Amino acid sequence: MRIKMADWASMRNMALVLEKIAAASFKLGVSATALIFLATLYELVARYFFGAPTAWALDYSSYLLCAAVFFTLPTITAQGSSIAISILVDMLAERYRPMLITMIEIVAGMSCVIVAALCFDFSLRQYDAGTLTLAVVPIPRWILTSIMTYGFLLSGTLHFQRAVLRSSSTHTAVL
Repeated sequence: MRIKMADWASMRNMALVLEKIAAASFKLGVSATALIFLATLYELVARYFFGAPTAWALDYSSYLLCAAVFFTLPTITAQGSSIAISILVDMLAERYRPMLITMIEIVAGMSCVIVAALCFDFSLRQYDAGTLTLAVVPIPRWILTSIMTYGFLLSGTLHFQRAVLRSSSTHTAVL
Protein backbone atom coordinates (compact mmCIF):
# COMPACT_ATOMS: atom_id res chain seq x y z
CA MET A 1 0.00 0.00 0.00
CA ARG A 2 1.20 3.50 -0.75
CA ILE A 3 1.74 5.97 2.05
CA LYS A 4 -0.24 9.19 1.63
CA MET A 5 1.35 12.56 2.41
CA ALA A 6 -0.84 12.97 5.52
CA ASP A 7 0.28 9.54 6.76
CA TRP A 8 3.89 10.41 5.99
CA ALA A 9 3.57 13.66 7.99
CA SER A 10 2.06 11.87 10.97
CA MET A 11 4.81 9.22 10.83
CA ARG A 12 7.43 11.97 10.73
CA ASN A 13 5.77 13.65 13.73
CA MET A 14 5.75 10.37 15.63
CA ALA A 15 9.41 9.89 14.72
CA LEU A 16 10.22 13.33 16.12
CA VAL A 17 8.36 12.58 19.35
CA LEU A 18 10.20 9.28 19.76
CA GLU A 19 13.53 10.96 19.06
CA LYS A 20 12.79 13.64 21.69
CA ILE A 21 11.91 10.95 24.23
CA ALA A 22 15.14 9.13 23.34
CA ALA A 23 17.13 12.38 23.70
CA ALA A 24 15.64 13.04 27.15
CA SER A 25 16.37 9.43 28.06
CA PHE A 26 19.96 9.88 26.89
CA LYS A 27 20.34 12.84 29.25
CA LEU A 28 19.17 10.62 32.11
CA GLY A 29 21.75 8.02 31.10
CA VAL A 30 24.52 10.61 31.00
CA SER A 31 23.38 11.91 34.40
CA ALA A 32 23.54 8.37 35.78
CA THR A 33 27.10 8.08 34.48
CA ALA A 34 28.03 11.37 36.16
CA LEU A 35 26.50 10.13 39.41
CA ILE A 36 28.58 6.94 39.16
CA PHE A 37 31.68 9.13 38.89
CA LEU A 38 30.64 11.26 41.88
CA ALA A 39 29.76 8.24 44.03
CA THR A 40 33.09 6.61 43.21
CA LEU A 41 34.97 9.83 43.93
CA TYR A 42 33.14 10.21 47.25
CA GLU A 43 33.95 6.60 48.15
CA LEU A 44 37.65 7.09 47.35
CA VAL A 45 37.90 10.27 49.40
CA ALA A 46 35.92 8.82 52.30
CA ARG A 47 37.89 5.58 52.32
CA TYR A 48 41.46 6.77 51.78
CA PHE A 49 41.45 10.23 53.30
CA PHE A 50 39.01 9.83 56.18
CA GLY A 51 39.16 6.06 56.79
CA ALA A 52 35.36 5.86 56.59
CA PRO A 53 34.27 3.78 53.59
CA THR A 54 30.65 4.01 52.50
CA ALA A 55 28.24 1.12 52.44
CA TRP A 56 26.23 2.47 49.54
CA ALA A 57 28.64 3.71 46.83
CA LEU A 58 29.37 0.37 45.13
CA ASP A 59 25.75 -0.79 45.21
CA TYR A 60 24.36 2.48 43.92
CA SER A 61 27.01 2.62 41.22
CA SER A 62 25.81 -0.77 40.01
CA TYR A 63 22.20 0.41 39.97
CA LEU A 64 23.20 3.58 38.15
CA LEU A 65 25.14 1.54 35.57
CA CYS A 66 21.93 -0.30 34.71
CA ALA A 67 20.17 3.04 34.33
CA ALA A 68 23.01 4.47 32.22
CA VAL A 69 22.95 1.52 29.81
CA PHE A 70 19.19 1.28 29.34
CA PHE A 71 18.50 5.01 29.24
CA THR A 72 21.14 5.54 26.53
CA LEU A 73 20.16 2.47 24.49
CA PRO A 74 17.23 4.18 22.69
CA THR A 75 19.43 7.04 21.45
CA ILE A 76 22.04 4.59 20.21
CA THR A 77 19.25 2.78 18.38
CA ALA A 78 17.76 6.00 16.96
CA GLN A 79 21.15 7.04 15.59
CA GLY A 80 21.96 3.57 14.26
CA SER A 81 25.15 3.70 16.31
CA SER A 82 25.17 0.16 17.63
CA ILE A 83 27.92 -2.23 16.66
CA ALA A 84 27.06 -3.98 13.42
CA ILE A 85 28.65 -6.83 11.55
CA SER A 86 27.77 -5.86 8.01
CA ILE A 87 29.40 -8.64 6.00
CA LEU A 88 26.05 -9.85 4.60
CA VAL A 89 24.94 -6.35 3.69
CA ASP A 90 28.30 -5.60 2.09
CA MET A 91 28.20 -8.81 0.03
CA LEU A 92 24.79 -8.04 -1.47
CA ALA A 93 24.23 -6.12 -4.65
CA GLU A 94 23.43 -2.44 -3.98
CA ARG A 95 19.78 -2.78 -5.00
CA TYR A 96 19.08 -5.49 -2.37
CA ARG A 97 20.77 -3.74 0.55
CA PRO A 98 17.85 -1.50 1.59
CA MET A 99 15.51 -4.49 1.74
CA LEU A 100 17.94 -6.51 3.90
CA ILE A 101 18.57 -3.56 6.21
CA THR A 102 14.81 -3.09 6.61
CA MET A 103 14.42 -6.79 7.44
CA ILE A 104 17.26 -6.56 9.99
CA GLU A 105 15.56 -3.54 11.62
CA ILE A 106 12.28 -5.48 11.85
CA VAL A 107 13.97 -8.54 13.40
CA ALA A 108 15.90 -6.31 15.83
CA GLY A 109 12.67 -4.50 16.73
CA MET A 110 10.82 -7.77 17.33
CA SER A 111 13.70 -9.03 19.48
CA CYS A 112 13.72 -5.88 21.60
CA VAL A 113 9.95 -5.93 22.07
CA ILE A 114 9.99 -9.62 23.07
CA VAL A 115 12.76 -8.98 25.60
CA ALA A 116 10.83 -5.93 26.88
CA ALA A 117 7.75 -8.11 27.38
CA LEU A 118 9.81 -10.66 29.32
CA CYS A 119 11.36 -7.90 31.45
CA PHE A 120 7.91 -6.46 32.11
CA ASP A 121 6.65 -9.86 33.24
CA PHE A 122 9.69 -10.27 35.50
CA SER A 123 9.22 -6.81 36.98
CA LEU A 124 5.59 -7.59 37.83
CA ARG A 125 6.64 -10.84 39.50
CA GLN A 126 9.42 -9.09 41.40
CA TYR A 127 7.03 -6.36 42.53
CA ASP A 128 4.45 -8.90 43.72
CA ALA A 129 7.09 -10.93 45.56
CA GLY A 130 8.82 -7.87 47.02
CA THR A 131 12.17 -9.10 45.72
CA LEU A 132 15.19 -7.00 46.66
CA THR A 133 18.64 -6.85 45.10
CA LEU A 134 21.38 -8.86 46.81
CA ALA A 135 23.46 -5.99 48.08
CA VAL A 136 24.61 -4.23 51.22
CA VAL A 137 22.06 -1.50 50.44
CA PRO A 138 19.26 -3.35 48.65
CA ILE A 139 16.53 -1.76 46.56
CA PRO A 140 13.43 -3.36 45.03
CA ARG A 141 14.59 -5.36 42.03
CA TRP A 142 11.57 -4.38 39.95
CA ILE A 143 12.94 -0.84 39.66
CA LEU A 144 15.96 -2.06 37.69
CA THR A 145 13.89 -4.47 35.62
CA SER A 146 11.45 -1.67 34.77
CA ILE A 147 14.33 0.47 33.52
CA MET A 148 15.41 -2.46 31.34
CA THR A 149 11.83 -2.82 30.06
CA TYR A 150 11.75 0.87 29.12
CA GLY A 151 15.08 0.70 27.27
CA PHE A 152 14.19 -2.40 25.28
CA LEU A 153 10.65 -1.24 24.47
CA LEU A 154 11.71 2.19 23.22
CA SER A 155 14.61 0.67 21.27
CA GLY A 156 12.28 -1.86 19.66
CA THR A 157 9.87 0.91 18.71
CA LEU A 158 12.73 2.90 17.22
CA HIS A 159 13.89 -0.13 15.19
CA PHE A 160 10.37 -0.44 13.76
CA GLN A 161 10.30 3.28 13.04
CA ARG A 162 13.63 3.06 11.23
CA ALA A 163 12.34 0.11 9.19
CA VAL A 164 9.13 1.91 8.18
CA LEU A 165 10.85 5.20 7.36
CA ARG A 166 13.62 3.41 5.44
CA SER A 167 11.05 1.34 3.59
CA SER A 168 8.94 4.42 2.84
CA SER A 169 11.86 6.41 1.51
CA THR A 170 13.23 3.70 -0.77
CA HIS A 171 10.11 2.00 -2.07
CA THR A 172 6.43 1.50 -1.34
CA ALA A 173 6.02 0.59 2.32
CA VAL A 174 4.25 -2.57 3.32
CA LEU A 175 2.18 -1.89 6.42
